[in-house]
Formats: sequence, structure tokens, C-alpha cells
Amino acid sequence: ARGAAVAWISADEQCDAPRFLQSLVQAVRSGCARPAFGRNLVEGRGALAGELEGVTAWLAEVAQTSLDLVLMVDEAERLPAAAFAVLSYLLHNAPPNLRVVVAARNGLDLEVADLCAYGYCLLIGAEALRFRVDEALDLIRTRLGAKVDADTCARIHETVEGWPLGLQLALAALERGADARAVVDALSARGGNLQEQLLAGLLTNLCADDAAFLTRIAVLDVLHPELCAAVTGEHDAPERIARLMRDIPVFVADDDSDWFRLHTLARDALRARLADARRRQARRRPGQHRGIPEITPALPLF
Repeated sequence: ARGAAVAWISADEQCDAPRFLQSLVQAVRSGCARPAFGRNLVEGRGALAGELEGVTAWLAEVAQTSLDLVLMVDEAERLPAAAFAVLSYLLHNAPPNLRVVVAARNGLDLEVADLCAYGYCLLIGAEALRFRVDEALDLIRTRLGAKVDADTCARIHETVEGWPLGLQLALAALERGADARAVVDALSARGGNLQEQLLAGLLTNLCADDAAFLTRIAVLDVLHPELCAAVTGEHDAPERIARLMRDIPVFVADDDSDWFRLHTLARDALRARLADARRRQARRRPGQHRGIPEITPALPLF
């Protein structure tokens, strides 16, 4: 809206410090239509400099351009330690024509504490990103006009807890012509079709072991890494939890506590899956279709 050019980097575990520096160059080249940007840095003698010297040269070249530049670094928590150190150096030495937006699920608070103290940085957490009732009402009214009354909007907001993905799912159903109250009922009903749609979308790229792990811990109302390890019997549960919290937005966590929970919609859909699996397991038990009496013990929770 203000005419700023945007350079975007999606970080991952393979993005070590040299690769991160090259990503900075390529992001400006492609996002700002500057194919010659950073040529000396990555192709000339500058390519042999250390990473901090390299990012210093990158910052100097940005400062010399006529660009109002915004650098977006997404999923920064995936960066290896050396690359994260380069990012921290960049944040602390950015020129006036560069603004940096870093998205990360954790690990940034301490790095930018001094910048925040002097008013050079703003931290925006999950609560700030969550839609308020009035924001949800504006969003739904903007997309659907007067088709949905205020009470139904408030119920949708309450059901999805202001979660942007949940609101998007509800809006998609409403735009297909679904009755507004039916959408609310489907979101609220444990194992409802909309919940399953949301869950299927979130779990698409998960391996079977991770999906099964989420299903097993969904029986708990509140979660803790050690509690998840105890109920699943998996010693790597804390590491798995940390990875899943990074990869999929189904967890609601407090920055000041190790306790967290699954989002209500995801938790209820996972519990419905678990109930369906138990019913299928019960139907497959031997003797059920041979007229042989069978004493069926209660199915275990995990």
C-alpha cells in the first residue's frame, strides 16, 4: 500500500549461514526486480568473506538503493544457530530504509528484547493475531453482507476462538450457500463434517506416526511434553511436540508456561477419529459374528 518492495525468505533446517546469506541476495533480486543486486557479494571476492562480513555488505548495498524495502523471514525458528545469529545481526544493524518482519513460533523474545526496550521492535503474539468479536463481525459482514446476523457471527467467533483458520473454514462453507446456523452447529458438534475438513487440511502433510500421536494425546484436555510422553510411552514425545508445534497451528500455548492444549476444533475432530477407530476395532473382535458370547473389556484410552 505504501509502495514498499518486499523480499521474502522461507527458512528451513538446511538454510545454514552461507545459504541464508545467498537467500538474502536472491530475495532482493526476485522480489525487487534487481537482478544485479549483490553480484559482488555472491560471485566476486565478497563471496569468500565470512557470513557477518557478508551480511554487512548486504546491508550496505540495501542502504545505498532507492528502495523502501521490507524483508520477510518466515519460520525463522527452523534456522540453524549460525544462520539465526546472522539474522540477529541483521536485525540489530538494519538501515533506515529496511524493515524486517520475522515470523517464528519461538526463540525470538530474547534476541530482540533490547530492540523492544528502545522502541525499535514490536513483538506480536498469538493473542494479538487472534480475531476479536468485532473483527470477526467485520470480516464476515465484508465477505457476506447482511446474510449472517450478529448473533450467529458471535457464535462462530466463540466456537473457533477467533482462530483465523477456523473463521476461514466457516466463511468457505457460508460462501457455498450453507445455512449460517447449520455451519455453527457443524462447527460445534464433536466430529462434525467441518471439523473433519479442517483437520484433514491441517494433517495433509503429516506422516502417519505424527497423526497417530496427535490422535492419542487428544484425549487430554491440557498437555505437557512429559505428560504426553507418559500417556503415549514415547520417550521422544517432547521433541515431537516441539516439532509439531512448529509445523501445524493446532496448539494453543502460553508463552510463560510449559502447559498448552489443542485447539478445540482440532481436539474434537481428533477425538471423533479415535472414537471411530475404537468402534471399528470392536466390530473386528473374534467371535462377534459366530454367535459366540464374548466378554469385551473396556477399551483402553491409549
